[in-house]
Amino acid sequence: MISLDLPQLIVKSNLVVQARLTDKSSIRWNGHVWTKLIFSVDDFLKGDGPSTIQVMQPGGRIGNQITAVAGTRLFNINNSYCLFLWAANNQDAWQIIGLSQGTFKVNRVGTDWLINSDRNNHSLFVPTILRSQLKVQLTNKNSRLRKLKQFYAKQSIENLKSLIQTYE
Repeated sequence: MISLDLPQLIVKSNLVVQARLTDKSSIRWNGHVWTKLIFSVDDFLKGDGPSTIQVMQPGGRIGNQITAVAGTRLFNINNSYCLFLWAANNQDAWQIIGLSQGTFKVNRVGTDWLINSDRNNHSLFVPTILRSQLKVQLTNKNSRLRKLKQFYAKQSIENLKSLIQTYE
């Protein structure tokens, strides 16, 4: 799997949301086992859509058959996440960009929603972002780089939303 940094996640996604997982189940889809995840959307950071979205993730368990896919995240009901999503032609079947690279757990801290990057997802780590800073500076050095620095100073949903707007 190719490692993606934050600017790449933003550019490649059709939809970025802050959402809470309300339901999950494993199904057969296109001949394979998939996990169907139902999210209640709290905020649209990029794009727009319904208040509930369905996300399909490869792997899952149906009866005694378990299909494990490296690079996927284990989602927990009632937890909040920031999701970078894409869909081909069917917006009823969103998928996560870069598997777990396009997912971040979100926690409420005071009045802010803060993004947590777990140790297995390097998309938000500072050394990863250094590779893309040159690209960012060449594209729109004043606003995009400033917004990127603001996001890394405080990894909040509001700062991410502000950064995403520089790509639209």
